[in-house]
Amino acid sequence: MRLNNLVLLVCVTALISHGARVGAQDDPIQIAEIKREAPVDFQKEILPILRRNCLACHNSTEAESDLVLETPATILKGGSEGEGVVEGKPAESLLLLLASRQKESYMPPDGNDVGAKPLTPQELGLIKLWITEGAKGDVNAAVPIEWQPLPPGVNPIYAATVSADGRYAIAGRANQIFLYHLPSGRPLGRLVDPELQGNGRTGTAHLDLVQSLAVTRLGDRIVSGGFRNVKIWKKANPTPNNSSELSAEISTLGNRQGETLIAGLADGHVVLLPAGGSPKVLSRPSEQAIVLADVTIDGSHVISVDAANQLSIIAVATPEAPVASAALPAKAIALTAIANDRYAIALENTKEVEIWQLTIEEGKPPVLAAADQITGHAQPVTQLQFINNQLITISSADGDVRLWTPTDKKQIRQIKHGSAITTAMASADGVLLATANDKEVKIWNLADGKQLQHITADSRKTFTKDDVTRNVALGKRRVDLANGDLKAANDRKKAEEENAKKAKETLTKAEADLKTKTEAATKAVAEKDVEQKKVDEAVKVIAAADETTKKADESITAATKIKTDSDANVKKLQPQVTKLTEAEVFAQQSAEKAKQAAAILTEDKELATLAVATQKAFERIKVSRADMAAEMTKQAAAATKATADIKAATDAKTKAAESKKAGEAAKKTAEAAVKAKDAPTKKAVDAKTAAERATTSAKRSIVRADKSVVRATEAIPPVEKTVQVEIEQHKGLEADLVKVTEVAGQPIGITQLTFSSDHLTLATISADGTVRLFDTTSGSELEKFTGEAGRVAFHADALMFTNGKSLRQWSIQPTWQLERKIGAVDSNDAFVDRVTALAISTDQKLLATGGGEPSRSGQIKLWNLETGELVREIETPHSDTVFSIDFSRDGKFLASSAADRFMKVFLVADGSFVRSFEGHTHHVLGVAWSADGRTLVTSGADNVVKVWNALTGDQNKTISGYKKEVTDVAYVGDTNEVVTASGDATVSRKRADGGNVRGFSGAKDFVYSVSSPADGSKVIAGGQDSILRVWNAADGKLLASFEPPAEPSE
Repeated sequence: MRLNNLVLLVCVTALISHGARVGAQDDPIQIAEIKREAPVDFQKEILPILRRNCLACHNSTEAESDLVLETPATILKGGSEGEGVVEGKPAESLLLLLASRQKESYMPPDGNDVGAKPLTPQELGLIKLWITEGAKGDVNAAVPIEWQPLPPGVNPIYAATVSADGRYAIAGRANQIFLYHLPSGRPLGRLVDPELQGNGRTGTAHLDLVQSLAVTRLGDRIVSGGFRNVKIWKKANPTPNNSSELSAEISTLGNRQGETLIAGLADGHVVLLPAGGSPKVLSRPSEQAIVLADVTIDGSHVISVDAANQLSIIAVATPEAPVASAALPAKAIALTAIANDRYAIALENTKEVEIWQLTIEEGKPPVLAAADQITGHAQPVTQLQFINNQLITISSADGDVRLWTPTDKKQIRQIKHGSAITTAMASADGVLLATANDKEVKIWNLADGKQLQHITADSRKTFTKDDVTRNVALGKRRVDLANGDLKAANDRKKAEEENAKKAKETLTKAEADLKTKTEAATKAVAEKDVEQKKVDEAVKVIAAADETTKKADESITAATKIKTDSDANVKKLQPQVTKLTEAEVFAQQSAEKAKQAAAILTEDKELATLAVATQKAFERIKVSRADMAAEMTKQAAAATKATADIKAATDAKTKAAESKKAGEAAKKTAEAAVKAKDAPTKKAVDAKTAAERATTSAKRSIVRADKSVVRATEAIPPVEKTVQVEIEQHKGLEADLVKVTEVAGQPIGITQLTFSSDHLTLATISADGTVRLFDTTSGSELEKFTGEAGRVAFHADALMFTNGKSLRQWSIQPTWQLERKIGAVDSNDAFVDRVTALAISTDQKLLATGGGEPSRSGQIKLWNLETGELVREIETPHSDTVFSIDFSRDGKFLASSAADRFMKVFLVADGSFVRSFEGHTHHVLGVAWSADGRTLVTSGADNVVKVWNALTGDQNKTISGYKKEVTDVAYVGDTNEVVTASGDATVSRKRADGGNVRGFSGAKDFVYSVSSPADGSKVIAGGQDSILRVWNAADGKLLASFEPPAEPSE
């Protein structure tokens, strides 16, 4: 719907990014040389370039590469890759190098998803000059906007909508807003802001292009959105715009051929009011009040009847005195001139029409007398009219209307209403006849007597009845859905309880199985353990044998060494012992001899000393020999022992070898037994483990099942409450339907009829002063308002009402006047940027506005539609511009879609966030609620429509097949079908399952907006070609094409 804003939302990857760029073969862009005296204005000249191409990714909210390009200060500060520009040095400024594609990574990148194009040489030249001048400048919060007239021919329809009652279609063309009455196809003009007219502007509603539109259900208010402002236009009821005060109370009012009004006054005067002229007061033909009056065909004379039944003829040229007068035999209730000198008169309670003749003979007084009769009616004639040389006689009692040629009294045609009527009227041009009573109006073709239209009721009351009827059906649907939810909730509880029961049964089985499996596993493990113990014991035997062998080998080695050493020592000591033994013998002998010698030679002291020394030597040798002999004996004993040890160790080793062999045999046997037990033991253990898992899982299942039962149980009361609420609301709607049906069936009580001069509009007037205007071609109601309780007649395409002495002129052209403005183009206090989305709640109390600053923020606000006061702002609803918003039918929720690729739902009561819907890969351009509030549909710039479950957030369906952006989407009445508008020049009707119902042909260019009234009977759409098209929603037939106004000629 709002693709015009995509230009403002182009998201270009950072100009200062060093990410690798694959496959770019672009040549550098030439930088234009710009020479001028005035310095470059950053805010006016550079910032718009950056805003179009860079700020989407390099702003204070989302700073890619930590670079913000919003102000000269942030640009100079740079990002993670360093300075964006170098003051005075464009050749060293990365911003310019990347943008001109002199250095990779080029920006904007090729194939970006928003179609951003490289900067132009002129733009690059401007940036270069700004850098050369020092990259200076400021960004002020508010800058006056210099608005320029739109170029001729720039008049796309970005927004179009239709009132719920299907009466009014509204289209924004460029900065103008056009209104149309759909049932009749009549243009109703434009909405005009008086303050914007002049300076080359006419018919202007906004300075900017009209971005969004919304209308109340009956078209009483229209809301339009533009740049930083919203305007609310209120329908103005017709009021008197001109008044003529006459000399006395107006007692009767007539109209001759739709041109001249004839007013009879209570003081007996007759007043003529020609179209475009001033009132002309004629003479007083009577002192009595004038009750009937007419003008002759040539306008030369006025005929009148007063309250005393006096018939008078007055010459318009010489009105000082009546030309002639005559007393009527009874009360006249109808009068018309059928010639300049012949007059048809219907007297009270008579079936005949009297023809009176004015005879003027020279020299004689004028004679006014009854001359003839026209007969044929079965009931009294109550009205007369003479048009196109035909006399129309009307009998109210039986609704009988007859056409006569009064000259020969021949009946031309008879038209029977079918029941009694209260009034009838033929159009001044003789084309149409209208007959009416309390219940209906019928419009006839006078040429052939065929009925053209049948109007039976007040259109607003009919719409209200139909609307309530639809709401009753919708209410029944909601009751059924709620009951379905309740049944589902009870079924869910039952299912959860059954699931909990099964979970407990499963646990019982699992625990029994676990016991069996545990016993089996325990037995298998025990049996395996027995065999494993044998293996372990065999291993111990083998280890002990190995240890014994090891120790035996060590003992043999040690004993062998001892034996060897001892044998060697014995062998070494043996000769020494032998020598010492011989020496001992010799020494003993020598000592004995020396002793003997000394005993002999007692006096020989030397010999005594020698004898002592010899004894000592003997003793010393004896000791040495004994010691050495003892050592030799010791060594021999050690060798003997070593030999014994060697034998013992050898015997032990032999036994150990035998033991090991036996152990190895036992181990092999036991290992074979263990291996044989592995598989069955593992199987038993695995079975036990599985049983344990099953038991644990069963226990968890019971916990979950119990919680699910609790949740399912707790979920039922709210659903039961919802069912009761829906039932009560449905009962209330049914009661409302009884009331509105009764009101719609009340008599419309028509007492007067009058046609416009072109017969295209019929006004009906009720006794209470209610005026209804109908289009005679379609029979549709154009307008309804409360007029005045006097006589009424069309005059110069306005309605003339009598009110006492006053004759008041009422304009019947409907108008909508600017009621109030919210926001202003030169202030961002109310709106930061364009208001791209509007919605009015079903109860007509709240206005929702959506917009935001492109690539920076989304903005949603709720306003009091009646007062324009802010109700609340939804904080940070989106991170980018909001394109579409829609209230749920019950008014509880607000859905929004935005350029951030999200659709979101918020509570209207407090603005709190409810849920996000994510799935589109590009801007989400349109969103709509289904009548029952259970489904949401979105359209996107990713060329698809998505259908969502509003209660869960699940995506139900993606509808593809579009060649370009799907710009808007709307539900068709209370059905589950939608209409879509697309940039591929298609308007389509789709089922919720994605099936195509039909296309609506005619559009030749981008279509931005689509809408449908409450009954889903029509589809309207507008787009780039500025034509608002209207189709029959059922069969796709094009009903109307409203072209833009022609450009003024030179």
